[in-house]
Order: sequence, then structure tokens, then C-alpha cells
Amino acid sequence: MSHPIDRIDNSRSTPLQMEHDEQMGSGRSQNDTRAENCESQARRVLPSSLIASQRGPVTLLRLSRAAKRNALDDATIAGIESFFSDPPEETRAIILYGEGKHFSAGVDLSAVPDTGAPASIRFSRSWHRAFDRIENGDVPVVAVLQYRA
Repeated sequence: MSHPIDRIDNSRSTPLQMEHDEQMGSGRSQNDTRAENCESQARRVLPSSLIASQRGPVTLLRLSRAAKRNALDDATIAGIESFFSDPPEETRAIILYGEGKHFSAGVDLSAVPDTGAPASIRFSRSWHRAFDRIENGDVPVVAVLQYRA
């Protein structure tokens, strides 16, 4: 059985984290220039655990820690907050999905600092800020939840 996102995320998607090609000719279209702006924005704010690609007006954001069942660490949470605070300009909708068999296992417990109550409160608040950006942003978000045993 194929993964539901495979119907959307295919080779026609434009990766937003690809390296900028300095060799592009001066005959670039306006769409090429917009894609470059999106690419540089995404490269600036996303950790390696988040991969963004553009498919027309839809931005696909993939949680990319399949070996950890897409568990969320500090860098991923910070990237989510940053991405949803300022999504690519052309975005009219965002699809959030997990790489591999699982959407997300939640917090990466191996990455949680064991430093007491004040640090735990800061960590919790960072999660709330990130998820508040998703919930209350200007762009609708669809989460593709999957689980395979």
C-alpha cells in the first residue's frame, strides 16, 4: 500500500532546501525568482530534521527523523516555530507529514535536558509557541497522520 503523501510529494515538487545554483542564466522567469526566494528562506530557518518542498501554492513540510520515528527535539521545534511564523510567500496551504512509517512519536525523550523545573518550563513553553504558530497562522495546515505496525 502506498503512503498517502506519495500522491502529492513526487518528483515534480520543488525542494526548498536545495542549494542555490549560481550558474542560472539571466533568462530566468518570475517563478524561478520566487522559488529562489523560497529556497533561501527555507535554507535559512530549517534544521535537517525538516524538509520543505513547494508544489504550486502548497508547501509540503516533512518531519525527517524516521530512525527516531520523527520524534521532536529542540532543533525541530525551533524549526517548526520559525517555519510557521514566516512560511514561504507563495504558500496558500501547508501539508505536514512524517517520513517513514510514523507521523511523529512526540518528544524525543533522549534530547530532553534533565536540568530541573525551570529548564522544563522553558522547554514546554517552546513547544507551546511552535504549536501556537501552526494553530493560529494565516495559512491552513493539513497534517497527514499515519502509523504502520
